[in-house]
Amino acid sequence: MLTSLTMFGWIPFTLALFMVMPPKRAVVWCFFLAWLFLPMAGYKLSGLPDYTKMSASSAGVLLATALFDQGRLIRFKLRWIDAPLIMFTIVSPMASSISNGLGIYDGLSETNAWLGSWTLPWFIGRMYFKTADDMRLLATAFLMGAFAYIPICLWEMRMAPTLHRNFYGFHQHGFAHAVRWGGYRPRGFMQSGLMTSLYMCSGAVIGLILWRSRVPVRIGRTPVLMAAAVPVLAVVAFFCKGTGAIVLAVGVTAALFAAVILQTRLPMIVFMLVSPLYIIARAKGVWDGTDLVDFVARFSSERAQSLNFRFVNENVLIEKASQRPVFGWGGWNRSAVFNEAGDKTSVADGLWIILYGKAGILGMGFFMLSLILPVLMFLWRFPAYRWLQRSVAPSTALAMMLAIYQVDCLFNGMESPLNFLIAGGLSGTMLMARSPRRAANPQASGKPAKPAGGRPRGPHAKPTRLPRPEFGFQRS
Repeated sequence: MLTSLTMFGWIPFTLALFMVMPPKRAVVWCFFLAWLFLPMAGYKLSGLPDYTKMSASSAGVLLATALFDQGRLIRFKLRWIDAPLIMFTIVSPMASSISNGLGIYDGLSETNAWLGSWTLPWFIGRMYFKTADDMRLLATAFLMGAFAYIPICLWEMRMAPTLHRNFYGFHQHGFAHAVRWGGYRPRGFMQSGLMTSLYMCSGAVIGLILWRSRVPVRIGRTPVLMAAAVPVLAVVAFFCKGTGAIVLAVGVTAALFAAVILQTRLPMIVFMLVSPLYIIARAKGVWDGTDLVDFVARFSSERAQSLNFRFVNENVLIEKASQRPVFGWGGWNRSAVFNEAGDKTSVADGLWIILYGKAGILGMGFFMLSLILPVLMFLWRFPAYRWLQRSVAPSTALAMMLAIYQVDCLFNGMESPLNFLIAGGLSGTMLMARSPRRAANPQASGKPAKPAGGRPRGPHAKPTRLPRPEFGFQRS
Protein backbone atom coordinates (compact mmCIF):
# COMPACT_ATOMS: atom_id res chain seq x y z
CA MET A 1 0.00 0.00 0.00
CA LEU A 2 2.73 2.47 0.95
CA THR A 3 4.70 1.58 -2.19
CA SER A 4 1.81 2.40 -4.53
CA LEU A 5 0.92 5.51 -2.56
CA THR A 6 4.42 6.98 -2.73
CA MET A 7 5.03 5.99 -6.35
CA PHE A 8 1.79 7.29 -7.83
CA GLY A 9 1.70 10.25 -5.46
CA TRP A 10 5.10 11.45 -6.65
CA ILE A 11 3.86 13.37 -9.68
CA PRO A 12 1.32 15.38 -7.61
CA PHE A 13 4.08 15.94 -5.04
CA THR A 14 6.34 17.28 -7.81
CA LEU A 15 3.63 19.68 -8.96
CA ALA A 16 3.31 20.90 -5.38
CA LEU A 17 7.07 21.50 -5.18
CA PHE A 18 6.93 23.71 -8.27
CA MET A 19 4.13 25.71 -6.68
CA VAL A 20 6.04 26.52 -3.47
CA MET A 21 9.68 26.94 -4.58
CA PRO A 22 11.76 28.12 -7.55
CA PRO A 23 11.79 25.64 -10.47
CA LYS A 24 15.48 24.71 -10.26
CA ARG A 25 15.24 23.87 -6.59
CA ALA A 26 12.04 21.94 -7.22
CA VAL A 27 13.84 19.82 -9.84
CA VAL A 28 16.69 19.11 -7.43
CA TRP A 29 14.35 18.17 -4.58
CA CYS A 30 12.24 15.98 -6.85
CA PHE A 31 15.12 13.95 -8.32
CA PHE A 32 17.27 13.56 -5.23
CA LEU A 33 14.44 12.71 -2.83
CA ALA A 34 13.12 10.13 -5.32
CA TRP A 35 16.53 8.56 -5.85
CA LEU A 36 17.35 8.37 -2.16
CA PHE A 37 14.05 7.39 -0.59
CA LEU A 38 11.41 6.08 -3.01
CA PRO A 39 11.02 2.28 -3.31
CA MET A 40 12.79 0.23 -5.96
CA ALA A 41 9.48 -0.63 -7.59
CA GLY A 42 8.37 -0.65 -11.22
CA TYR A 43 5.01 -0.70 -12.96
CA LYS A 44 4.33 -1.71 -16.55
CA LEU A 45 2.22 0.89 -18.37
CA SER A 46 1.06 0.07 -21.88
CA GLY A 47 2.62 2.39 -24.46
CA LEU A 48 4.62 4.30 -21.86
CA PRO A 49 8.05 3.87 -20.25
CA ASP A 50 8.13 1.63 -17.18
CA TYR A 51 6.93 3.64 -14.20
CA THR A 52 9.90 3.70 -11.81
CA LYS A 53 10.97 6.26 -9.27
CA MET A 54 13.14 8.11 -11.78
CA SER A 55 10.69 7.97 -14.70
CA ALA A 56 8.08 9.31 -12.25
CA SER A 57 10.46 12.17 -11.42
CA SER A 58 11.07 12.94 -15.10
CA ALA A 59 7.37 12.82 -15.95
CA GLY A 60 6.49 14.99 -12.96
CA VAL A 61 9.13 17.60 -13.81
CA LEU A 62 8.09 17.76 -17.48
CA LEU A 63 4.45 18.16 -16.54
CA ALA A 64 5.28 20.82 -13.94
CA THR A 65 7.47 22.67 -16.46
CA ALA A 66 4.66 22.66 -19.00
CA LEU A 67 2.26 24.05 -16.39
CA PHE A 68 4.40 26.51 -14.44
CA ASP A 69 7.56 27.20 -16.48
CA GLN A 70 6.53 27.11 -20.14
CA GLY A 71 9.12 29.68 -21.21
CA ARG A 72 11.93 27.29 -20.40
CA LEU A 73 10.49 24.68 -22.76
CA ILE A 74 10.05 27.25 -25.52
CA ARG A 75 13.61 28.59 -25.18
CA PHE A 76 15.27 25.17 -25.10
CA LYS A 77 17.37 24.33 -28.17
CA LEU A 78 19.18 21.16 -29.11
CA ARG A 79 22.97 21.41 -29.33
CA TRP A 80 25.69 19.16 -30.68
CA ILE A 81 26.38 17.74 -27.22
CA ASP A 82 22.92 16.13 -27.29
CA ALA A 83 23.67 14.11 -30.44
CA PRO A 84 25.23 11.00 -28.78
CA LEU A 85 22.27 10.44 -26.46
CA ILE A 86 19.75 11.05 -29.25
CA MET A 87 21.58 8.54 -31.42
CA PHE A 88 21.65 6.05 -28.55
CA THR A 89 17.96 6.46 -27.76
CA ILE A 90 16.46 6.61 -31.26
CA VAL A 91 18.85 5.43 -33.97
CA SER A 92 20.56 2.58 -32.12
CA PRO A 93 17.47 0.61 -30.97
CA MET A 94 15.80 1.00 -34.36
CA ALA A 95 18.92 -0.22 -36.16
CA SER A 96 19.26 -3.18 -33.77
CA SER A 97 15.62 -4.14 -34.12
CA ILE A 98 15.41 -3.87 -37.90
CA SER A 99 18.75 -5.65 -38.50
CA ASN A 100 17.53 -8.57 -36.36
CA GLY A 101 14.15 -8.76 -38.09
CA LEU A 102 12.23 -7.69 -34.99
CA GLY A 103 10.44 -4.82 -36.68
CA ILE A 104 9.93 -1.14 -36.04
CA TYR A 105 7.53 -1.64 -33.15
CA ASP A 106 10.15 -3.49 -31.12
CA GLY A 107 12.66 -0.70 -31.76
CA LEU A 108 10.16 1.89 -30.59
CA SER A 109 9.52 -0.21 -27.50
CA GLU A 110 13.25 -0.18 -26.65
CA THR A 111 13.41 3.57 -27.24
CA ASN A 112 10.47 3.97 -24.91
CA ALA A 113 12.23 1.96 -22.21
CA TRP A 114 15.42 4.03 -22.43
CA LEU A 115 13.66 7.40 -22.30
CA GLY A 116 12.87 7.30 -18.59
CA SER A 117 16.20 5.82 -17.53
CA TRP A 118 18.60 8.12 -19.32
CA THR A 119 17.29 10.49 -21.97
CA LEU A 120 14.67 12.52 -20.11
CA PRO A 121 16.91 13.14 -17.05
CA TRP A 122 19.67 14.33 -19.42
CA PHE A 123 17.43 16.86 -21.18
CA ILE A 124 15.94 18.07 -17.91
CA GLY A 125 19.49 18.69 -16.71
CA ARG A 126 20.30 20.54 -19.95
CA MET A 127 17.16 22.61 -19.66
CA TYR A 128 17.51 23.71 -16.03
CA PHE A 129 21.21 23.86 -15.12
CA LYS A 130 23.50 26.17 -17.09
CA THR A 131 25.60 28.30 -14.74
CA ALA A 132 28.24 28.02 -12.04
CA ASP A 133 25.56 28.63 -9.39
CA ASP A 134 23.54 25.75 -10.84
CA MET A 135 26.56 23.45 -10.56
CA ARG A 136 26.95 24.51 -6.95
CA LEU A 137 23.28 23.70 -6.34
CA LEU A 138 23.65 20.20 -7.85
CA ALA A 139 26.93 19.44 -6.08
CA THR A 140 25.51 20.60 -2.75
CA ALA A 141 22.37 18.52 -3.24
CA PHE A 142 24.44 15.42 -3.98
CA LEU A 143 26.52 16.04 -0.87
CA MET A 144 23.46 16.67 1.31
CA GLY A 145 22.04 13.36 0.10
CA ALA A 146 25.23 11.59 1.17
CA PHE A 147 25.09 13.28 4.58
CA ALA A 148 21.45 12.22 4.96
CA TYR A 149 22.43 8.62 4.21
CA ILE A 150 25.05 8.46 6.98
CA PRO A 151 22.60 7.41 9.74
CA ILE A 152 20.87 5.01 7.32
CA CYS A 153 24.18 3.35 6.48
CA LEU A 154 25.26 3.15 10.11
CA TRP A 155 21.94 1.55 11.07
CA GLU A 156 22.11 -1.07 8.34
CA MET A 157 25.76 -1.84 9.00
CA ARG A 158 24.71 -2.89 12.49
CA MET A 159 21.16 -4.20 12.01
CA ALA A 160 21.35 -5.56 8.41
CA PRO A 161 19.99 -3.87 5.26
CA THR A 162 16.28 -4.22 5.99
CA LEU A 163 14.96 -0.64 5.96
CA HIS A 164 13.53 -1.01 2.47
CA ARG A 165 11.68 -4.15 3.52
CA ASN A 166 10.49 -2.57 6.78
CA PHE A 167 9.08 0.49 5.01
CA TYR A 168 7.90 -0.95 1.70
CA GLY A 169 7.43 -4.65 2.45
CA PHE A 170 10.02 -6.25 0.17
CA HIS A 171 13.77 -6.53 -0.40
CA GLN A 172 15.01 -4.69 -3.47
CA HIS A 173 17.87 -7.18 -4.01
CA GLY A 174 18.99 -10.63 -2.95
CA PHE A 175 20.17 -10.75 0.66
CA ALA A 176 23.17 -12.98 -0.14
CA HIS A 177 25.16 -9.97 -1.39
CA ALA A 178 24.57 -8.00 1.80
CA VAL A 179 27.32 -9.72 3.82
CA ARG A 180 30.83 -8.34 3.29
CA TRP A 181 34.00 -8.12 5.38
CA GLY A 182 32.43 -9.98 8.27
CA GLY A 183 29.49 -7.57 8.50
CA TYR A 184 26.65 -6.02 6.51
CA ARG A 185 26.83 -3.79 3.45
CA PRO A 186 24.11 -1.11 3.62
CA ARG A 187 21.65 -0.45 0.82
CA GLY A 188 19.24 2.14 2.13
CA PHE A 189 16.52 2.58 -0.50
CA MET A 190 18.75 2.06 -3.52
CA GLN A 191 18.94 -0.95 -5.81
CA SER A 192 21.87 -2.68 -4.13
CA GLY A 193 24.76 -2.21 -1.73
CA LEU A 194 27.03 -1.53 -4.70
CA MET A 195 24.88 1.42 -5.75
CA THR A 196 24.79 2.82 -2.22
CA SER A 197 28.55 2.46 -1.90
CA LEU A 198 29.10 4.22 -5.23
CA TYR A 199 26.85 7.09 -4.17
CA MET A 200 28.55 7.49 -0.79
CA CYS A 201 32.07 7.32 -2.26
CA SER A 202 31.12 9.85 -4.95
CA GLY A 203 29.65 12.06 -2.23
CA ALA A 204 32.91 11.83 -0.27
CA VAL A 205 34.87 12.96 -3.35
CA ILE A 206 32.47 15.87 -3.91
CA GLY A 207 32.68 16.81 -0.22
CA LEU A 208 36.48 16.76 -0.29
CA ILE A 209 36.62 19.03 -3.34
CA LEU A 210 34.12 21.53 -1.93
CA TRP A 211 35.90 21.51 1.44
CA ARG A 212 39.32 21.97 -0.14
CA SER A 213 37.98 24.83 -2.28
CA ARG A 214 36.19 26.48 0.66
CA VAL A 215 32.83 26.40 -1.06
CA PRO A 216 30.27 27.26 1.63
CA VAL A 217 27.74 24.48 2.24
CA ARG A 218 24.63 25.18 4.30
CA ILE A 219 21.63 23.30 5.59
CA GLY A 220 19.03 26.03 5.41
CA ARG A 221 20.87 28.99 6.88
CA THR A 222 23.16 26.89 9.06
CA PRO A 223 26.69 26.38 7.67
CA VAL A 224 28.00 22.82 7.65
CA LEU A 225 31.26 22.25 9.50
CA MET A 226 32.98 20.55 6.56
CA ALA A 227 36.17 19.82 8.52
CA ALA A 228 34.14 17.40 10.64
CA ALA A 229 31.41 16.27 8.24
CA VAL A 230 33.58 15.27 5.26
CA PRO A 231 35.95 12.94 7.22
CA VAL A 232 32.92 11.24 8.81
CA LEU A 233 31.37 10.80 5.35
CA ALA A 234 34.61 9.33 4.02
CA VAL A 235 34.80 6.80 6.86
CA VAL A 236 31.16 5.76 6.39
CA ALA A 237 31.71 5.48 2.62
CA PHE A 238 34.68 3.18 3.23
CA PHE A 239 32.64 0.91 5.50
CA CYS A 240 29.88 0.67 2.90
CA LYS A 241 32.29 -2.03 1.65
CA GLY A 242 32.13 -1.46 -2.07
CA THR A 243 35.67 -2.33 -3.10
CA GLY A 244 35.31 -1.06 -6.65
CA ALA A 245 33.73 2.23 -5.57
CA ILE A 246 36.50 2.81 -3.01
CA VAL A 247 39.22 2.14 -5.59
CA LEU A 248 37.59 4.47 -8.11
CA ALA A 249 37.12 7.25 -5.54
CA VAL A 250 40.76 7.03 -4.47
CA GLY A 251 41.90 6.83 -8.09
CA VAL A 252 39.99 9.87 -9.32
CA THR A 253 41.03 11.89 -6.25
CA ALA A 254 44.68 11.02 -6.85
CA ALA A 255 44.37 11.95 -10.54
CA LEU A 256 42.65 15.24 -9.68
CA PHE A 257 45.22 16.42 -7.14
CA ALA A 258 48.12 15.23 -9.29
CA ALA A 259 46.73 17.30 -12.16
CA VAL A 260 46.30 20.39 -9.96
CA ILE A 261 49.74 20.10 -8.38
CA LEU A 262 51.53 19.43 -11.69
CA GLN A 263 49.26 21.90 -13.54
CA THR A 264 48.50 19.47 -16.33
CA ARG A 265 45.31 17.76 -17.48
CA LEU A 266 47.20 14.55 -18.28
CA PRO A 267 46.37 12.51 -15.11
CA MET A 268 42.64 13.09 -15.62
CA ILE A 269 42.86 12.36 -19.33
CA VAL A 270 44.53 9.04 -18.48
CA PHE A 271 41.73 8.26 -16.02
CA MET A 272 39.11 9.05 -18.68
CA LEU A 273 40.87 6.72 -21.15
CA VAL A 274 40.43 3.71 -18.85
CA SER A 275 36.92 2.90 -20.12
CA PRO A 276 37.57 3.21 -23.88
CA LEU A 277 40.83 1.27 -23.67
CA TYR A 278 39.25 -1.46 -21.53
CA ILE A 279 36.32 -1.86 -23.91
CA ILE A 280 38.55 -2.00 -26.99
CA ALA A 281 40.95 -4.48 -25.38
CA ARG A 282 38.16 -6.76 -24.17
CA ALA A 283 36.01 -6.57 -27.32
CA LYS A 284 38.99 -7.30 -29.57
CA GLY A 285 40.21 -10.15 -27.35
CA VAL A 286 43.55 -8.45 -26.72
CA TRP A 287 43.29 -8.82 -22.94
CA ASP A 288 41.53 -11.58 -20.97
CA GLY A 289 41.96 -10.09 -17.48
CA THR A 290 43.92 -13.02 -16.02
CA ASP A 291 46.83 -10.86 -14.81
CA LEU A 292 44.43 -8.50 -12.99
CA VAL A 293 42.76 -11.45 -11.24
CA ASP A 294 46.19 -12.73 -10.15
CA PHE A 295 47.09 -9.28 -8.82
CA VAL A 296 43.86 -8.94 -6.83
CA ALA A 297 44.33 -12.47 -5.43
CA ARG A 298 47.40 -11.23 -3.54
CA PHE A 299 45.11 -9.07 -1.38
CA SER A 300 41.74 -10.85 -1.35
CA SER A 301 40.84 -14.28 -2.67
CA GLU A 302 37.13 -13.42 -2.39
CA ARG A 303 37.51 -10.32 -4.60
CA ALA A 304 39.67 -12.29 -7.04
CA GLN A 305 36.99 -14.97 -7.38
CA SER A 306 34.33 -12.34 -7.99
CA LEU A 307 36.47 -10.61 -10.61
CA ASN A 308 37.29 -13.90 -12.32
CA PHE A 309 33.57 -14.75 -12.47
CA ARG A 310 32.90 -11.45 -14.23
CA PHE A 311 35.71 -11.98 -16.75
CA VAL A 312 34.67 -15.56 -17.55
CA ASN A 313 31.10 -14.47 -18.25
CA GLU A 314 32.28 -11.43 -20.19
CA ASN A 315 34.36 -13.69 -22.43
CA VAL A 316 31.31 -15.78 -23.28
CA LEU A 317 29.13 -12.74 -23.90
CA ILE A 318 31.81 -11.00 -25.99
CA GLU A 319 32.02 -14.07 -28.21
CA LYS A 320 28.24 -13.97 -28.68
CA ALA A 321 28.20 -10.19 -29.26
CA SER A 322 31.00 -10.45 -31.85
CA GLN A 323 28.55 -12.27 -34.12
CA ARG A 324 26.60 -9.00 -34.48
CA PRO A 325 29.17 -6.39 -33.48
CA VAL A 326 27.73 -3.24 -35.08
CA PHE A 327 24.02 -3.22 -34.16
CA GLY A 328 23.86 -5.98 -31.54
CA TRP A 329 21.20 -8.62 -30.98
CA GLY A 330 18.33 -6.35 -30.00
CA GLY A 331 15.89 -7.11 -27.19
CA TRP A 332 14.21 -10.23 -25.81
CA ASN A 333 17.43 -11.40 -24.11
CA ARG A 334 18.84 -12.47 -27.49
CA SER A 335 22.39 -11.42 -26.52
CA ALA A 336 22.55 -13.96 -23.66
CA VAL A 337 24.03 -17.45 -23.97
CA PHE A 338 21.84 -20.54 -23.46
CA ASN A 339 22.59 -24.25 -23.20
CA GLU A 340 20.91 -27.01 -25.19
CA ALA A 341 18.09 -27.23 -22.65
CA GLY A 342 17.28 -23.56 -23.15
CA ASP A 343 18.63 -22.44 -19.77
CA LYS A 344 20.61 -19.21 -19.63
CA THR A 345 24.26 -19.90 -18.76
CA SER A 346 25.68 -16.37 -18.90
CA VAL A 347 25.56 -13.54 -16.36
CA ALA A 348 26.04 -9.96 -17.57
CA ASP A 349 27.41 -7.68 -14.83
CA GLY A 350 28.92 -4.66 -16.56
CA LEU A 351 26.61 -2.15 -18.23
CA TRP A 352 29.00 -1.92 -21.17
CA ILE A 353 28.70 -5.64 -22.03
CA ILE A 354 24.91 -5.50 -21.61
CA LEU A 355 24.67 -2.64 -24.10
CA TYR A 356 27.31 -4.15 -26.40
CA GLY A 357 25.33 -7.36 -26.69
CA LYS A 358 21.98 -5.61 -27.06
CA ALA A 359 22.86 -2.52 -29.14
CA GLY A 360 26.33 -3.32 -30.53
CA ILE A 361 29.24 -0.95 -30.88
CA LEU A 362 26.87 1.72 -32.19
CA GLY A 363 24.60 1.88 -29.14
CA MET A 364 27.22 1.17 -26.50
CA GLY A 365 29.61 3.70 -28.02
CA PHE A 366 27.03 6.50 -28.05
CA PHE A 367 26.04 5.70 -24.47
CA MET A 368 29.60 5.90 -23.17
CA LEU A 369 30.28 9.01 -25.25
CA SER A 370 27.34 10.79 -23.63
CA LEU A 371 29.01 10.24 -20.24
CA ILE A 372 32.56 11.01 -21.31
CA LEU A 373 31.96 14.13 -23.43
CA PRO A 374 30.76 16.41 -20.58
CA VAL A 375 33.90 15.59 -18.58
CA LEU A 376 36.16 16.15 -21.58
CA MET A 377 34.44 19.48 -22.20
CA PHE A 378 35.19 20.46 -18.62
CA LEU A 379 38.83 19.43 -19.00
CA TRP A 380 39.08 21.54 -22.15
CA ARG A 381 37.30 24.61 -20.80
CA PHE A 382 39.36 24.96 -17.62
CA PRO A 383 43.10 24.51 -17.07
CA ALA A 384 44.07 22.27 -14.17
CA TYR A 385 45.22 25.09 -11.87
CA ARG A 386 41.65 26.45 -11.79
CA TRP A 387 39.86 23.22 -10.88
CA LEU A 388 39.94 23.90 -7.14
CA GLN A 389 39.04 27.58 -7.34
CA ARG A 390 35.83 28.33 -5.48
CA SER A 391 33.83 29.30 -8.58
CA VAL A 392 34.89 26.23 -10.59
CA ALA A 393 35.07 23.61 -7.81
CA PRO A 394 31.38 22.50 -8.00
CA SER A 395 31.78 21.77 -11.72
CA THR A 396 35.01 19.92 -10.91
CA ALA A 397 33.24 17.84 -8.27
CA LEU A 398 30.44 16.82 -10.62
CA ALA A 399 32.89 16.03 -13.41
CA MET A 400 34.80 13.74 -11.04
CA MET A 401 31.55 12.03 -10.07
CA LEU A 402 30.76 11.33 -13.73
CA ALA A 403 34.32 10.07 -14.25
CA ILE A 404 33.78 7.55 -11.45
CA TYR A 405 30.46 6.37 -12.85
CA GLN A 406 31.64 5.85 -16.43
CA VAL A 407 34.43 3.57 -15.20
CA ASP A 408 32.05 1.76 -12.84
CA CYS A 409 29.91 0.90 -15.90
CA LEU A 410 32.69 -1.52 -16.90
CA PHE A 411 32.00 -3.78 -13.92
CA ASN A 412 28.45 -3.07 -12.75
CA GLY A 413 25.18 -2.80 -14.64
CA MET A 414 23.51 -0.15 -12.50
CA GLU A 415 21.24 2.37 -14.21
CA SER A 416 21.72 5.79 -12.67
CA PRO A 417 19.37 8.44 -14.12
CA LEU A 418 20.62 10.87 -11.48
CA ASN A 419 24.04 10.80 -13.15
CA PHE A 420 22.44 11.67 -16.48
CA LEU A 421 20.62 14.61 -14.91
CA ILE A 422 24.01 15.87 -13.73
CA ALA A 423 25.68 15.03 -17.07
CA GLY A 424 23.08 17.08 -18.90
CA GLY A 425 23.53 19.96 -16.48
CA LEU A 426 27.32 19.88 -16.75
CA SER A 427 27.06 19.79 -20.56
CA GLY A 428 24.79 22.82 -20.59
CA THR A 429 27.11 24.69 -18.23
CA MET A 430 30.18 23.91 -20.32
CA LEU A 431 28.38 25.12 -23.44
CA MET A 432 27.92 28.46 -21.66
CA ALA A 433 31.54 28.67 -20.54
CA ARG A 434 34.27 30.44 -22.44
CA SER A 435 37.00 28.40 -24.06
CA PRO A 436 40.54 29.05 -22.74
CA ARG A 437 41.60 30.57 -26.09
CA ARG A 438 38.77 33.10 -26.17
CA ALA A 439 39.16 33.88 -22.47
CA ALA A 440 42.84 34.70 -23.00
CA ASN A 441 42.27 36.60 -26.27
CA PRO A 442 38.80 38.11 -26.87
CA GLN A 443 39.71 38.81 -30.53
CA ALA A 444 40.73 35.19 -31.24
CA SER A 445 37.40 34.51 -32.94
CA GLY A 446 37.92 37.42 -35.36
CA LYS A 447 35.24 39.55 -33.69
CA PRO A 448 36.08 42.95 -32.17
CA ALA A 449 36.60 43.01 -28.41
CA LYS A 450 33.59 44.01 -26.38
CA PRO A 451 33.91 47.28 -24.45
CA ALA A 452 33.97 47.21 -20.69
CA GLY A 453 30.62 47.37 -18.92
CA GLY A 454 29.20 50.60 -17.63
CA ARG A 455 26.77 53.35 -18.55
CA PRO A 456 27.28 54.56 -22.17
CA ARG A 457 28.41 58.17 -22.70
CA GLY A 458 26.78 60.69 -25.05
CA PRO A 459 23.25 61.11 -26.38
CA HIS A 460 23.73 58.74 -29.33
CA ALA A 461 25.79 56.08 -27.57
CA LYS A 462 24.43 52.53 -27.78
CA PRO A 463 24.18 50.48 -24.60
CA THR A 464 27.00 48.00 -24.09
CA ARG A 465 26.83 44.55 -22.62
CA LEU A 466 28.32 43.83 -19.25
CA PRO A 467 31.55 41.80 -19.34
CA ARG A 468 31.36 38.10 -18.61
CA PRO A 469 32.02 37.05 -15.03
CA GLU A 470 35.65 36.52 -14.12
CA PHE A 471 35.27 32.79 -13.52
CA GLY A 472 34.55 32.18 -17.21
CA PHE A 473 30.81 31.48 -17.37
CA GLN A 474 28.28 33.45 -19.35
CA ARG A 475 25.16 34.70 -17.70
CA SER A 476 22.18 32.47 -18.43
